[in-house]
Amino acid sequence: MAPICKRAALICGKSRAARSRIKRATLVAVTVFLTAFAVALAAAEITVEQHGNEILVHAQSDVDADRATIWSTLSDYDHLARFIPGMSSSRTVSRNGAEAVVEQKGSAGLGPFRQSFTVLLAVREDLNRSISASGIGGDFRGFQSRYEIVPIGSRRARIVYQATLVPGMFVPPIVGLFAMRSVIGSQFDALLEEIRRRAEDAT
Repeated sequence: MAPICKRAALICGKSRAARSRIKRATLVAVTVFLTAFAVALAAAEITVEQHGNEILVHAQSDVDADRATIWSTLSDYDHLARFIPGMSSSRTVSRNGAEAVVEQKGSAGLGPFRQSFTVLLAVREDLNRSISASGIGGDFRGFQSRYEIVPIGSRRARIVYQATLVPGMFVPPIVGLFAMRSVIGSQFDALLEEIRRRAEDAT
C-alpha cells in the first residue's frame, strides 16, 4: 500500500473509532439523562404511551382543595401562562356560555431541543366537574383533552387529566415520549402547586 493510502486508511480508522466513541458517550449520556427524569417522575401518576401516530396521556393526583378553587384554577385560561412552565401565552378568544375558544402558545422538549407550538382549542365546561377541549387549529393534527374533578372529601378532590394528541411534527419513539412525560409532569405539578397556593390563600 502506498504511503498516502496508508495515511488515509489510518485517518479513516481513527475517524471511525472517534465517531464510535462519541456515539457510545452520547448514548450513555442520554440514558443517564432519561433515567434521571424517570426517577424524578416515578412518584407521579403520569403515563404517556404512543400508539401509531397518537400519543395517549393520563395523569392524576389528589389535592387538598375544594372544587371551587380547583375549578377557578383550571378555567383561568387567561392566566395559565403565569404558572404553567413552557406556556408563553394563553388567552380566551371568544366565549358563549359554557363554551369558549382558547388560544395557547408555548414550547416543549428537553434542554436545547425544543419545539414551539400553537394550539387553538374549542373548550366545553361542566361547572365544577370537567373541562373538555378539542383542537380546531394550530400545530397539532389532533388534540383531545379532558380535566375531571372527582370529589373525595369536603376539601379534597382528585384531578384526572386525559389527552389524545397527534403532533404535527415527528416524535422519536423513546426520547420523544420521555420528553413529553417530562413536560406534562412539570406542567401538572405546577398546576397542583397553584391550586394548593390558592386554597391556602382562601383559608
